[in-house]
Amino acid sequence: MKISIQASAIRAATICAAKKDIRYYLQGVYINVAHRDYATVCGTDGHVLFAGRATIENMASDLLPFNMIVPLDIVKKIDKKAHAVILESLPDGTYLLDGTRFAPLDNRFPDYSRVIPLIGQIQPESAKPGHFDYALIVRGNDALNVYYGGKAKVYPLEQRGNDSAVMHNGENVAVVVVMPMRINDVNGYQGFNEHFPDALAAAPVLAAA
Repeated sequence: MKISIQASAIRAATICAAKKDIRYYLQGVYINVAHRDYATVCGTDGHVLFAGRATIENMASDLLPFNMIVPLDIVKKIDKKAHAVILESLPDGTYLLDGTRFAPLDNRFPDYSRVIPLIGQIQPESAKPGHFDYALIVRGNDALNVYYGGKAKVYPLEQRGNDSAVMHNGENVAVVVVMPMRINDVNGYQGFNEHFPDALAAAPVLAAA
């Protein structure tokens, strides 16, 4: 397996991935290839999630559906100016990403598709607003700016009352989901755990948001 994959999606997912967490599998970027033209790339720390579609180019004849979690320290080494990077499998079961050798994290990534709401699930403006950590909103906004490769743009936060909120660019290619803070405990969060336990993410495409 050897593919060229959109680098901006990987860099965007890095922003929302966990930096320190007992759930070590969240300290990486999830890449799921189930289509010949694109992959779905995700990163989450359990409170904010980025999921985006990354264009790919098959550079070998043996491309099969696969998914893996690339360790965060490996992802951070990719060329910051690269439009695309090469992901290649090696005979010994390891991989190369932009020339750096690694072994994928050995665990199942949460099913990100379960926490991405559909358009019809967004609450009307009259709904009671939830409480959201501004730092998480900033990280989500940064991730979308990196994904689209543009300058500082502010993406609206579409709330669903006390449920999660979403940020996107009006296209079905990238979305950020932000979990709210607990109403009675501004120092705590409602995480994604109740929505996705340790379960394999097999969704091949990004759900509408």
